[in-house]
Amino acid sequence: MHIISAFHDQWKFDTRDSYRMLTRNHDTVDPSQDSFAWHLKQIGHLSRREFDQIDLKSLIDELTQDANIHVFQCRSHYGDIVQHLILLSTAPGATADACIHWKQEISFRRIQFQSIVRRNPSIRLFLPAIFKYGWLIGRMHAVMTLSSGDYIPHEIRQEVLTAERVAGDWNERLTSSCPWSPAEVLGYDATDRSDALTDSYALPFAEPSR
Repeated sequence: MHIISAFHDQWKFDTRDSYRMLTRNHDTVDPSQDSFAWHLKQIGHLSRREFDQIDLKSLIDELTQDANIHVFQCRSHYGDIVQHLILLSTAPGATADACIHWKQEISFRRIQFQSIVRRNPSIRLFLPAIFKYGWLIGRMHAVMTLSSGDYIPHEIRQEVLTAERVAGDWNERLTSSCPWSPAEVLGYDATDRSDALTDSYALPFAEPSR
């Protein structure tokens, strides 16, 4: 830890002039062209209380985008969990290795989801939308994977896909609404502050024998 702290202090010393130059930059900076320089320029205005010089519109856009990252990450994690739950419960011709990978993805995404919500509890206000759109995204990706059969070993892929086409389009075969509750998808009730993930590998169904 001492080495890391000393390294950090030396970095600050060696780069202080560069930071100072950018915080005092008087040139117009477009955040889409140089986000780093734009951020430091706004920091300079704020530290000098030059509030009338702040690029307020771009700052609001930037803060909104940064805030939304957490919500979008949760939506993405939820969608990935849903996708892999569908594949585990449905995918024909899946190998043991594919199933292990899908379980690992479910575990990882659940842990990441819980971590984000714990650090940002206000995200609970967005949970209904996250569950709604996460399901739609996850279902869409599952349909694409089931239709392509990329997870199926090459030597039996065509045979499996031909049989499945006879059974019908995957978009019509999968239910339009999520068959599991959000708590079953996540492995815990994210709406309950006192609940926590205890088994990230738990499945809301009996895994099919393959």
